[in-house]
Amino acid sequence: MKRLYLIGISFLALISCDSDQSRNDYVEPDIARENFIPVLVDLHVIESHYHRMYSRPDIYKQALDSASQIIFDKHEITREEYSTALEMYSYSSDTIYKIYEAAMDTITIRISTIQ
Repeated sequence: MKRLYLIGISFLALISCDSDQSRNDYVEPDIARENFIPVLVDLHVIESHYHRMYSRPDIYKQALDSASQIIFDKHEITREEYSTALEMYSYSSDTIYKIYEAAMDTITIRISTIQ
C-alpha cells in the first residue's frame, strides 16, 4: 500500500509543471485512454512486484523488461506505441492526472479484492 502512495506522490510531482504546448496542438495518441489505462496498471503492478521481491532495479531490470514485453503483447501494442502515448498524454497535466487517477483506483480495487 505504501508503494501505491509513493507512486501517486511521484506522479503528482511529475505533473506539477504543465507543458507549454497549446491545447490546440494536442493530438490524441493512437492508444485510446480506455485502452491505455489497463496497460499502465499492469506495468505498475509488475514493477511493484519486482521491486518488492528484489529491491534493487539493477537486479531485476532484465526480468522487468521481459515481463513488460509480455504485457505489451497481451494488450497488442508495442513498447514504442506505449512510450509515445505516455508522452502525448503527458502534454496535458489534466489528462495524465485523470489517467493516473483511474489507474490508481484500479490498483486499489485489485488490492482490496485480494485482502
